[in-house]
Amino acid sequence: MVLADLGAEVIKIQEAHRRRNPLETLVPKSELTTEGLKQGYTPHRAIDRNKKGIALDLKTEEARTIFYRLVEKSDVVVVEYRPKVSPRLGVDYETLKKINRRLIYCAITATDRTGLMRLSGS
Repeated sequence: MVLADLGAEVIKIQEAHRRRNPLETLVPKSELTTEGLKQGYTPHRAIDRNKKGIALDLKTEEARTIFYRLVEKSDVVVVEYRPKVSPRLGVDYETLKKINRRLIYCAITATDRTGLMRLSGS
């Protein structure tokens, strides 16, 4: 969000067939006005401001090809998968550094990358 606010081109890639995030449709009471709803305000949209977005099913070769073309031109990639998912989808650092040597790679996960929790839900 901050990088986009400062003028960086940020492209958010979402799963093509993901479950709807409740935050995307949650509207606070203060915004339950005709004008607020006409503008389509949600807290999720505030977080995604100034970002571009694309939905890709990275389990398909066609989607990975599109993603890899974006990686060629990118400075930073941030992924939010469980530890074993990124390599399985081909979006791990080892794969992406072959496409772009200068890439900065950031992996965010809710579980420990080295402890026992890394095995849960993989």
